[in-house]
Amino acid sequence: MRVIHILACEAFQLELDKVLEQIYQDRRFYANFSLSYLDQRLHTDLSALKLELSTAISNSKADKILLLYGCKCHPDLQIFTAKDPVVFLDQINCIHAITGIDTSAMPRTFFLTPRELCNWRRFFAYEAKTDHEKAVFREKFGLYCDEALFCDTGVRATTKEQLEDFALCSGLKTRSENIGIEIFKTHLITAIEKALK
Repeated sequence: MRVIHILACEAFQLELDKVLEQIYQDRRFYANFSLSYLDQRLHTDLSALKLELSTAISNSKADKILLLYGCKCHPDLQIFTAKDPVVFLDQINCIHAITGIDTSAMPRTFFLTPRELCNWRRFFAYEAKTDHEKAVFREKFGLYCDEALFCDTGVRATTKEQLEDFALCSGLKTRSENIGIEIFKTHLITAIEKALK
């Protein structure tokens, strides 16, 4: 039986765990899957992201590696993984893969998934910021974004208060859209099928 190692950014964690559970229950694929996540904050340091990805790929003993990173997450992603048995997502980033929304068509929208809504304070080290730094944080959001869109995949309960908290701290008008999990499930199944060819 072939072994597929799913190497994913932790941005996918809630949706991926849910979809893999469904795939296991459906017994859709004759394969063994291993799964590991890399810290989402690696996106802030492209050299560190390249090192962590390269190390994880070289240490994998799987027949194929399904890399759950968008093709835009690192400019050299397909170059430095070219010699490895790596299969890529067709989507440009995690939001595109999870929701089907091409974020390049909405450059002034800040996207939140359930995981990101719950973890944005940690991701941006918000609690450690001074009042002045929090004001600058809010100001910078306003320079680059007009709104925030919460893409509700239904994998974790979220509250109106969480959305209001993000809106208050970021200064962005925040709206919500029900996305569900089926779009991501379709994208993941397509990627697994490529890995098994």
